[in-house]
Amino acid sequence: RSATPEQHLRAQQAAERVHEALAKLPEKRRQAAVLRLDGGLSYKEIAEALDTSAASARVLVSMALKALRLELNDLLEGGI
Repeated sequence: RSATPEQHLRAQQAAERVHEALAKLPEKRRQAAVLRLDGGLSYKEIAEALDTSAASARVLVSMALKALRLELNDLLEGGI
C-alpha cells in the first residue's frame, strides 16, 4: 500500500526538521552523528575519520544524539 499525500507531506516535513536539527550541531558532532547513523561506522572508524580517539568519537555521537532528541522531541512523540 502506498503512502497517502498527507503521509508523504508529513514524512517530507519530518526529514526537513531532521536536516535542520543536524545543521544546528557543531561540525564535529554533526560529522560523528552522520558517520554513525547514516554510515554505520564503528566508533573506531569515526575516530579515524575525524582524527580523534574512539572515546572522543563516542562522546561526540552521544552529545549529538542528545541534542537531536531535544530538538526533535515532538517528532519522536509522534507529532509534527
